[in-house]
Amino acid sequence: MGVAPLSKTDDYVTAISAAYSALKKAKFNHRGGYYVYSEEMNKDLTQRVNILNSLRDALKQVGVHVSLGDFGTGYSSLVYLQRMNLDRIKVDRSFVMQSGQSQTSERIIRSIINLGRQLKLDLLAEGIETADQENFLKDANCNSAQGYRFTKPMDYESLLSG
Repeated sequence: MGVAPLSKTDDYVTAISAAYSALKKAKFNHRGGYYVYSEEMNKDLTQRVNILNSLRDALKQVGVHVSLGDFGTGYSSLVYLQRMNLDRIKVDRSFVMQSGQSQTSERIIRSIINLGRQLKLDLLAEGIETADQENFLKDANCNSAQGYRFTKPMDYESLLSG
């Protein structure tokens, strides 16, 4: 859960607990420090979006960010970008893996990045494994990346022990 460093007060703990319960009830997935509404979770979209949007201000106050994961795959729809108050779009690794091999994938990545910029959203590319992929994404102005190129997934305790 992407939580900013705040002092642990009863209000803070209550806010985190309430946010967690609401997100769990709305069936949002937790991935990499963010709660992600993946496009594969297509059922009851309106209900989930309404819950998330009503919680968004409270969530932001405690450092929780909202991302649309797997963007461009599955039941892709631009309506998610219109209805959801998002912080970030996550470019799916299936496109990143093809960069350097497929001009079509590179054009799609650049289009997603341009769309995100127009909507004033952060962008994160998933699945970076090579220097060439990293360089392409830097050149395309993607401002965040994750993948084995940087580190393997780790649990919270491993992250803290550094």
